[in-house]
Amino acid sequence: TTGKTFRCYFQQGGWGKHCHKEYLFHLYDCFQNLCTPELKPRQLKKDGWSFETRTLGTFSFYGNLFYPIDPKTGKRTKRLPTRPNLLKKLISPISLAYWFMDDGSQKSKQSKGLILNTHSS
Repeated sequence: TTGKTFRCYFQQGGWGKHCHKEYLFHLYDCFQNLCTPELKPRQLKKDGWSFETRTLGTFSFYGNLFYPIDPKTGKRTKRLPTRPNLLKKLISPISLAYWFMDDGSQKSKQSKGLILNTHSS
């Protein structure tokens, strides 16, 4: 969509009912001040847990930066910002560690390389 306000949605799950449950509750503790009681973590029908923040205009800077409107489709598409200096300012060692814990993996057992997934085009 082309919404003007944004929220954060967090989901963990996959390998069993309680996979990464503790980690998701840790994230909730970090973002709890941006949630309301009805937005507390909930168990998904399939394996996993999720929660979301309130929709806030304060997320607009990041939403517009990482989800710009695609001129061809008129819809938002996830993209990494192409301005390296801006990325250096936004990504700290701690945020990089969270990114890896959320969506990273080792390239292979034989490789020392790491993958940070973006799920973008």
